[in-house]
Amino acid sequence: MGTEAGFIPIQPVTDHNALDNLAVGFSHTQYGRKPHSEFFIDVDGNGTHTTLGHYRAYQIILNQYRWFRFKVPANFATLVAVNLWVIRNGGVATTLGNTIDLNFAASGEQFNVHTDQLINTASPIGADNEVSAIDIATAFTGLAAGDIVGVKIIHTSGSPVMVLGLEFDYTE
Repeated sequence: MGTEAGFIPIQPVTDHNALDNLAVGFSHTQYGRKPHSEFFIDVDGNGTHTTLGHYRAYQIILNQYRWFRFKVPANFATLVAVNLWVIRNGGVATTLGNTIDLNFAASGEQFNVHTDQLINTASPIGADNEVSAIDIATAFTGLAAGDIVGVKIIHTSGSPVMVLGLEFDYTE
């Protein structure tokens, strides 16, 4: 094979960082960028779920609560975001008041060795039937890789919402 029009001869790769730089424009460590991951946690069902379109969700009204539980991944370094995903379902309030209670612990620790709480926060939510992501990351301080996390979301004011789940974003 020669250098026919439009073709470049294949060369062996000897510098994988150079290849990575070429592929993404800069290396993973350049400019402080770290690999980023996320996952979604479904509602731990108490009560009956319902559907809106093709979304399975759990309604939460005043003084009701929903739970979530998950394990912090082994490659967790720092928290980027934790978002509660909801759909407003009736009512006229454009905020959701909620209290977030957490317990988290690693293997060999008491289940409630770490606790955190965000009390009566008022978060903006969209119009009726609109999907909203509510940032609740400030309730998640001190997490470490391998922790088992229990989260309780308590509806304290505002319109009823359908809870879809939690989004957990972190750097590796």
